[in-house]
Amino acid sequence: MGRRYPEIIALQNFVDKCPIISKRLSDSIHVDLIPVSFQIADQSILIHIQDEYNDLDCKNPLLDIVLCLRELELINDSNNFENWCQQQGLKGNKEVEDYFHHITKKLPIVKGYFLNGSLNSFISDMDFQLNAGAAQELRR
Repeated sequence: MGRRYPEIIALQNFVDKCPIISKRLSDSIHVDLIPVSFQIADQSILIHIQDEYNDLDCKNPLLDIVLCLRELELINDSNNFENWCQQQGLKGNKEVEDYFHHITKKLPIVKGYFLNGSLNSFISDMDFQLNAGAAQELRR
């Protein structure tokens, strides 16, 4: 990568310290969600990502990890299933609701890998949505 962004360095350090692997899968529970196998240390979690910018097509493992962490942050910050669906612009169904509740049970485990117990996707929402800074660098 060209310019070194502190956010990317912090992300890479986290991945080096706590091995993380993500892999795109094919069996989706919703037309607007892409399944990704997310393994952090010894925990494997199936995460469904809304990839509105087609970032998974960039084939950048660090960007894929950011997408997974962003999805976990979004679920963590949601008040409930309906709120999460509204934020995602999804019309939920039983399978999507089961997924949401399953992930909320996994969140404390994932949070345990972060120093302060709070999820961190490392790249700011502003950079991510405006394709600026560290987000733009990861998308190259």
